[in-house]
Order: sequence, then structure tokens, then C-alpha cells
Amino acid sequence: MSDFNLDDLGNLEVTLRGVVDTVSKYDIDDANKGGFLWLTKPNNGENPNILGNQIIKVTMPFEMFQYCSEQCNLGNFVIPGVFEIRASVISGSGNKSGHKAISIKQIARLKITAESMASSAKPSNKPPVSDSKL
Repeated sequence: MSDFNLDDLGNLEVTLRGVVDTVSKYDIDDANKGGFLWLTKPNNGENPNILGNQIIKVTMPFEMFQYCSEQCNLGNFVIPGVFEIRASVISGSGNKSGHKAISIKQIARLKITAESMASSAKPSNKPPVSDSKL
């Protein structure tokens, strides 16, 4: 067995393809800046605790918001739309992995129909995790 240098691994990166519904930024006293890409995917019914679309939050550098805004103003991006996002895998809260966007490009525009909106609102056929009484 040969030796392996961990530095050769580089960064763990993934490519995400999905509907970007919202792009947002925050700036707290110039010391804490960043942004988020909010991706959605149709509810497949696996999680009985979700009605509507499933949401995935991807962090992004503060400067990426300006880039997205410029691309929207030029007509190159239409949000919501289908995007490809290259992201690094990062350590998130509670020892869960998260994603930080490195690059973004639009790969398709959405065609929203009444049928596609109705299909995302289907409730699960599985019992809920907790049956709270109101």
C-alpha cells in the first residue's frame, strides 16, 4: 500500500442543479457579510412533515449577490429559474454538512403551470412524526 498525502485531496466540491427561488444577502456592520441561494424541489411525499416544496439553503459569498443582480438586470438570469451551482462542502451546524456556492449559471427558465403548482402541494401518505393536538 502506498502513502497518500491528504493535501492532494483539495476541497470537496459538488454540483447542484435545481430551482433557485430566491437570492438574498446580509451585511451586519461590515464585519459579517454573506448571502444565500434558496433552492426548491418538488415534495416527493417522503417527509410527512413538509407541505409544499422542499427547501435547500446554500450559503454564498457576499459578492455573488451583486453578480446575480447584474445578471438579472442584463436578462441573463431569471429568478426563479433552473440553475447549476458549483459548491464546496462545508461543516454546518450540528455536525451536518452544508454547501457554499463557488459559481452559478442558469441552465433553464421555468415554465410554471397550475398542474406543477398543485403537484408540489400534495401531502404525504406517511404518518407524521409527531401528531400534535392544537
